[in-house]
Amino acid sequence: MIHTDNNPSFLVYKSSAGSGKTYNLARAYLHICFSNFESNPLTYRNILAITFTNKAVNEMKSRILLFLEELANGSNATLMEDFKKDFTEEKIRQNAAKLLKYIHHDYSNFSIFTIDSFFQQILRAFAYDLNLPSNHQIELNSDIIIKHAVDMVLSKLGRDDELTELIVNYSQSKVEDSKYWRIDSDLQHIAKTIYRDEALPALKKIELLEIEDFKSIVEQLNKRINIWNSEIKSIGNKAVATIYENDLLPDSFFYKKRGIGTWFEKVAENGMGQKPNSYVEKTVNEDIWFSKGSEQDIVTKIDKVKPDLLKFYNEIINYSDKFHSIYTLYCEIRKQIYPIALLNEIKKAITQIKTDDKTLHISETNHAISQVVQHEYIPFIYERLGSKYKYFFIDEFQDTSILQWLNILPLFTEGLSTEVSRGETGKAIIFGDAKQAIYRFREGDVRQFNRLPKVEGDGSSILREREKILEANYQPKHLNKNYRSKQEVVTFNNVFFKYLLSSKSEDSYCSEMY
Repeated sequence: MIHTDNNPSFLVYKSSAGSGKTYNLARAYLHICFSNFESNPLTYRNILAITFTNKAVNEMKSRILLFLEELANGSNATLMEDFKKDFTEEKIRQNAAKLLKYIHHDYSNFSIFTIDSFFQQILRAFAYDLNLPSNHQIELNSDIIIKHAVDMVLSKLGRDDELTELIVNYSQSKVEDSKYWRIDSDLQHIAKTIYRDEALPALKKIELLEIEDFKSIVEQLNKRINIWNSEIKSIGNKAVATIYENDLLPDSFFYKKRGIGTWFEKVAENGMGQKPNSYVEKTVNEDIWFSKGSEQDIVTKIDKVKPDLLKFYNEIINYSDKFHSIYTLYCEIRKQIYPIALLNEIKKAITQIKTDDKTLHISETNHAISQVVQHEYIPFIYERLGSKYKYFFIDEFQDTSILQWLNILPLFTEGLSTEVSRGETGKAIIFGDAKQAIYRFREGDVRQFNRLPKVEGDGSSILREREKILEANYQPKHLNKNYRSKQEVVTFNNVFFKYLLSSKSEDSYCSEMY
């Protein structure tokens, strides 16, 4: 059951499927209301509850109202006994009836929201302060904005020479990699990066770059790559020249077209990245330079050139080993320059759409708020809310993104460190189940739930101060009893996962999750 000790006041409930999470959440909500009813019968106005879907919002509201109705008429004996541990039945029934009436007549202050709708309310109230267009519209589907932006970029083909050259170069690189491509769908796929939280810092760093800047980067990369290739090709050409000068052909050697002579030709033509195959390595390592049955004249000529070819082989291998890592890195960076440059152009188009159509993608609400809350001890956008909300609930915390948590954290920590009445501070109660996390749902990161009260972030002094408040008030709770499943099912799962974890003792992620 829920405990409401004055200290600690930051409770984290780690629940499992069927463990009565919704029951406990609704009970905790009402316990706060009943505890403060004499001094403030409208305490529900000071409670902010957040979850992730409209369905969950409706379920939470319905459960709280149902409990009030059942307590008022005494129809739920189990629930009544639960509350009678702290209140008399007479008071429970009286206050439940009054509270039910108050909420019905004051429903707009029954503050249970999805996290997105809560942030949208903040943005609408502080649009001017956050440099956002007034009366902006929120778009839930990023694909709609992305398609519009990509169409804007492609519409400049043939009219913007720099952009046209960039798209042509990108298309050529896809063809050279023998990859299927379709320019519009490719660009739409690339553009999805724009709405990923972890990509935001990198995107900020390149937003001032122009196409000409990216072109200059490619030229610098090509210059260095060409130097490495030229050096290797030069050695390869010397080897090939030595072969022909001695009246031999590349396929005169062991395993013919798959042998060392043909390999030298490939090095001379292509440069870096030509790994010797097993037959080439066998030639060098086992000193097998010609095939059985080779004419004596060929054998004599090969024996003559062997020392020089072995020297060239070692030079190529040593040079490749020395520069392979940096060469590969430069090549990979070069491959990504065109997509990054196009991504930058698409981002500019999205900014234009934001201005022209006054449209924001829902993820931008998080980014806009983060620009304020992560740099101020008591962010101005929360000052007004901080005087209203003293008690906080988050349900399904395992699906919260790091950015969402960092954005709402100042409101939580301010409530935990501010006196409400008679020396008591506010409360923050979190419910979650790591095992039910939807993998990367809307940038959700289950690891931050497992690591509470520690906070993921940039390590700033402001963030560390907020983390200290959580740590000082933290108490973990576990809802371990399954009310939904039969005993046989529960027993099987317990045995199965205990065995599974024992076989993965080194896996820290598994141990965090289970």
